Amino acid sequence: MKKIVWIIILIVVGSCARHNEEFQLEVPQDVIKKSNEAKEFVLKALKPKDDFKSKSARCLLDNLRYQKNSSGLRQKTYDKLINEYYKNQDSLLLQMTDIKDEFPEDTESYDVDLMSKKSLLNNIEDSYKTFLECRWNHQISLDTYCQYVLPYKINKEPHTLEWKNNFRNEFIKDNGRSVFQQDITGAASKVHKWLFERKSAFRLHSNEIGLNIPDLSVNTLDKLMFGSCHEISAVGVGYMRALGIPAAIDFAPTYLNTNAGHEWSAVIVDSTHCLPFDITTKEINVIKKDFYFFSKVYRRAYIPVKESHFMQRGNCSFLPEFFNNPFIKDVTNSYTKTSNINIEVVNDFSSKFGYICVFNRRTLSWSPVGWGKIKNGIASFNNVGTGGVYLAVMIEEDGSAPINSSFVLNKNGKVTFLKAKLSALESVKLFRKINSNQFKEDQKDRMIGGVFQGANRLDFKDAINLYNIKKNPGDFFNSIELESKSIQEFKYVRYLSPEKSFGNVGEVEFYQAGSSIPVKGNVIGTVGSFYDNPKTTKEAAFDGSVLTFFDSKFADHSWVGLDLNFKRKISKIRFIARNDMNCVQTGNLYELFYWDDKWISLGKKTAETTSLIYKNVPKNSLLWLRNLSEGNEERIFTYENGKQVWW
Repeated sequence: MKKIVWIIILIVVGSCARHNEEFQLEVPQDVIKKSNEAKEFVLKALKPKDDFKSKSARCLLDNLRYQKNSSGLRQKTYDKLINEYYKNQDSLLLQMTDIKDEFPEDTESYDVDLMSKKSLLNNIEDSYKTFLECRWNHQISLDTYCQYVLPYKINKEPHTLEWKNNFRNEFIKDNGRSVFQQDITGAASKVHKWLFERKSAFRLHSNEIGLNIPDLSVNTLDKLMFGSCHEISAVGVGYMRALGIPAAIDFAPTYLNTNAGHEWSAVIVDSTHCLPFDITTKEINVIKKDFYFFSKVYRRAYIPVKESHFMQRGNCSFLPEFFNNPFIKDVTNSYTKTSNINIEVVNDFSSKFGYICVFNRRTLSWSPVGWGKIKNGIASFNNVGTGGVYLAVMIEEDGSAPINSSFVLNKNGKVTFLKAKLSALESVKLFRKINSNQFKEDQKDRMIGGVFQGANRLDFKDAINLYNIKKNPGDFFNSIELESKSIQEFKYVRYLSPEKSFGNVGEVEFYQAGSSIPVKGNVIGTVGSFYDNPKTTKEAAFDGSVLTFFDSKFADHSWVGLDLNFKRKISKIRFIARNDMNCVQTGNLYELFYWDDKWISLGKKTAETTSLIYKNVPKNSLLWLRNLSEGNEERIFTYENGKQVWW
């Protein structure tokens, strides 16, 4: 085999088992024994006459031996902390922030080592009794019931008693039992509406920079009003299952065109259809922004998935850690248009498997999201999300390497390789390091119709308009020199936002005549913030940081300003809209790279204006512009017809 050129890829490689005709999950003998004892006890106590109940119970018990949980000091500390302090969420958040990096990872153990046979029996009886009451029970297959209603757990949390009963009683207390008489879609919508009313103020913290919350019982997680999508998804699934509605956690390991992944709850309508939901979003079947594209979507299952890459372990030398999991099922084609693609292997590799990767700036790498088999020099990948850039790689004992150039998989499923043309060079003019999108543009548009005012009464009843914003203010500071007739003495100054803008503004500065330093004063304005986020109150508009912003809890005519303590003659205003500051910033140091089996630098430049010009860039390149001075949001792009095209 040819020597492999190492590249940085987000994989943790672990050894695979020796080849078996059909790979079997390895389980310790004592775990098998305990699982069999639990199965014998439960089936003897059940004595089920109903065939559906009997088969589903056996299904749960046959797969009990594979179930693990994470527990230890970290898990116990978080559980205790939340249950003691959940009535004061602000205090709880501060305490959890303080301890989030204190603990090592918890250890894994088998469920049968910790849970009682009686609790297994109670879960089966309780789940089936509820399911019989559901109008939709005849629509649900045995497999769906076993996977997405019957399980006694959601993730890898230690087993806790009675969570289904607790959740069901909580819902029925507020809504009665009429939900059981609706069809499955109507029931799911009703549960979602109730959950949204309870959790709409939930504050999301990303998994990567979040609170490091371990898998906890849903009884405990339900007490939180902050956390990541992982915690809120578990709660959503928990309530659905408690009411006999099949539900699962679905997740995108990494989006196709943004530096993040996501997970959410989904009601499983049948084998090919689901109803995804996020209980912090008002409408059911809404889980992401329209401008985020899926590369791959997986579903967490209770029963090992025969089609998972884990079950191929006996045929490979190494396995990326992401795929070292038999409980994930590929459901990409339930969410987006997909394509089956074939990529030629241009190097002499002996591996039987290839991996499809997407760019992930957060890890400075390509992240594997899917796998495929290699046969006769062709790597075949199925159900790949369209509309983005991928890199196919292989993994063997002595490293990792591309099997071909990066490529665009367009919306129609066509593959176009991005092979840098080193003999054909061009100049490029760059304005941003990551794409904008409609949501970001809408945020800047929110300032159109806003007005800056000066007054000598705190209620601004004597306000004089100093400047009206008539167009999108862009990504940069706008500097407004006031007309001589507007240069007057004021004790109070402010920015008054238009309708449907939530007061959004990044930074505001007022200048006294003849001074180059912004005036200081006491911050005044609309009290509070959206979701009561302490980082987006009126003070954020005067904190000197363009990356913070005011985000009011009121959509119309919110305002932020200064009490100057005494009258001052204001001659200039500077302001910047709420924005991500990912445009080229004057004075910042940048470096441009192109991809040719690795990232190759085209040099560093300090921006002298709001754009950068690079000469001698290979045509047909995949490019990456990095800001070495500040910020970490960046995306790959191509340069087409004089413009950056983002991927």
